[in-house]
Amino acid sequence: MHEKSIGIEVGGRHFNIPTVVDGVEIPKEDAVKFFMHGTLRPLGQYSTKEEADREARKRSREPEEY
Repeated sequence: MHEKSIGIEVGGRHFNIPTVVDGVEIPKEDAVKFFMHGTLRPLGQYSTKEEADREARKRSREPEEY
């Protein structure tokens, strides 16, 4: 299974945040709301959108570790 995430920009920083929590896919709007409230940790934080997108693609290709 590949990781599912979205990219958002907050305060000039770019974040990749998960859209699957405890094995359940959540709506993008909820992921953003949880992130903004501090209850969802980002998968990464980057200076540029390009860097964030590159890392998201890389993470989605890596096999899960068990």
